[in-house]
Amino acid sequence: MPDNDVVHELLLQQRAKSSKLLRKELDSQGKSGSRDYLNKVNLAISVLWARHVLMALLSDWPRERFEITHTILGCKESGVIPCILDLLNRTECQDMFTKAVKNVIRSCYHTDLQSMVSTSCYFMEENHFSTVIIDSEHPYSDNANNSDTIQIEGAAYLSIKFDDRCVTEEGCDELVISSSSDLQQDRHAFSGPTKRLWKSFDIPGDTLYYKFTSDCSSTDWGYRFTVIAGKVGRFDTGYLILNELLSADVDMVYRNIDMCKLWSCLVYVACKQISRQRLKTLQLLLRVMHTQSRNLQRKDSSSLDIDLSLLKPLWQLYRNLSKDSADFSSVAPPIVRALTELFMVAENLADEYCIVTEYLAKLQSEEEIRHTAFQGIVNVAAVSASIGLTNQAYNAVIGLMKKIKHANMLITR
Repeated sequence: MPDNDVVHELLLQQRAKSSKLLRKELDSQGKSGSRDYLNKVNLAISVLWARHVLMALLSDWPRERFEITHTILGCKESGVIPCILDLLNRTECQDMFTKAVKNVIRSCYHTDLQSMVSTSCYFMEENHFSTVIIDSEHPYSDNANNSDTIQIEGAAYLSIKFDDRCVTEEGCDELVISSSSDLQQDRHAFSGPTKRLWKSFDIPGDTLYYKFTSDCSSTDWGYRFTVIAGKVGRFDTGYLILNELLSADVDMVYRNIDMCKLWSCLVYVACKQISRQRLKTLQLLLRVMHTQSRNLQRKDSSSLDIDLSLLKPLWQLYRNLSKDSADFSSVAPPIVRALTELFMVAENLADEYCIVTEYLAKLQSEEEIRHTAFQGIVNVAAVSASIGLTNQAYNAVIGLMKKIKHANMLITR
C-alpha cells in the first residue's frame, strides 16, 4: 500500500470522481428521471450503506460472545468469507477494516481458518501490474525541453522507481514529475548526481505528468524511471487476513492451519510479486518463521514444519541484488534489507532445529558448492605452506599448479 498521504489523496480523488459521475448521470436523466433509474440509484446507495453498517458491526463485534460464521455473512462456504471482507476493504476507513478482520479471525469457527487461508493466498497471487519505462537520451542533449503524460487506466496509484545511474547537471538540468498538468500538485523535482535525491515515490491516481529541461552549458547521463501501476484491492485484503492470523495464538494456528502449504504459497507469491507486494509477503514469511520458533519453545519438537530450501529462488535474487547494490556509501534498497533479515532469521531457525548444514547446502547450486569447496582447499593449503606443514590439501594444490604450468607450456609451443 502507498503511504498515508497518498491514501488520503487517493480517497479524495475517488470521492470527487464518484460525485462527478453521479451528477453527470442525474443531469442526463433530467428533472423527471424514470422510476426504473431511480430504483437503480436507490439500490446502489442501499448496497453502499449496507457495507458501511456491516463494517461497523464487525469492527465492534462483542468479544467471545457470538461466533461469526459464513452463514451469518450470507456465504455458501467459509472460503468466501475473505471475499466479503474484500468488499469491505474498498471502504474508506482502514482502521475499522483492520478491527473487522481481527474480530472475524478471533470469532469464527477455527475449522474455517484453513479455507480462509487458501482464499487469502489466492488473493495475494493475483498480479495485475502494468509498467512503463521512461528514458532520456544517454547522455541527454543541451537545451532539452521534453514533456509527456503517462496514464495507466485502472491504477489506484503509480509507483515511480529510478535507475541507479540517474544523474543530471545539478541546479541547471531538472526533471519534474507531478499528478497535475501544471506540474504543481504532488510535485517532485530531481537534479544532480546524488543517489539519495533520486528516491522512489508514489503518486495517487492513474496519470502522471513529467517535464525535463536542460541548459546549454553541460550534459550528463540523464534519467530513466519505471512507472508501476498499483491497485488497492485483493492483495491487501489477503495480506491483512494472513497477517492477523499469524499474530494470533500459536496453539490455534498450529491446530488449524497447514503451515507447510501456507509457507510454500507465500514463497511463490514473494517470487512472483514486485515492489511493496513483495516486501509485504516477506513480512509474512518472517511471521511464519517466528511461529516456528515459538512452536519449538512451546513443545518438545525436533522437526521443522516448513521447508526452508524453498527459499532458494529468493536466495538467488538476494545474491544478484546484493551485487548490484554493493555501494557501501549508500543505504541498501528496502528489498535488500528485507531479504537480509529474512535469511538471518532463516539461518537462526535452522540452527534452533539443528539443520544448518542441510539448509545451507540446499540453498547453493552445485557450481557454488564446488567453488566454495575449492576455495576452502586453497585456503588450507596456503596456511599449511606458511607453517611448513604438508597435508592432502597442500599436495592437491601443488599437483594442480604443476598441471596448469605444464598445460601452459604446451600452449606456448
